Amino acid sequence: MNSTIPDLWPSNLIPVQTELSPVKILRQQAHALGQKTRNFVVGKVRSQSDDEYFHWFTIIAPLLDLEQDVLLISHSKSQLYPAKIMHLENEKRTSAGKAEDADEFMSLLRAIFAEKRMTDLIGSLLSQCDVEDDD
Repeated sequence: MNSTIPDLWPSNLIPVQTELSPVKILRQQAHALGQKTRNFVVGKVRSQSDDEYFHWFTIIAPLLDLEQDVLLISHSKSQLYPAKIMHLENEKRTSAGKAEDADEFMSLLRAIFAEKRMTDLIGSLLSQCDVEDDD
């Protein structure tokens, strides 16, 4: 009897990924926020799986030991899109839109990140960290 167990997985198991996933886009934006604010305010993404995938986008001010969930993104387990985006504010969830593909997802995120509530939150955290503008 042969003691070597063969690989039983199909050769086409790992598809060629052509579309950016919502979680990959979120992680990049979390990193970009840290770069923009010299890491006084950073982003973090955490994920959970239930009937679908859920990704929370959290704003963190490490010097203040503060964290605030600001967005919740969900999509099915079998498809990356459509992805639903929810605002999280005061333990309430309100719809921020639905993206049918990566380009639409990034466009929605760009608009959400430019909203007054988001820029006010980041500005407030930065001013509490006593950040001086070097520009």
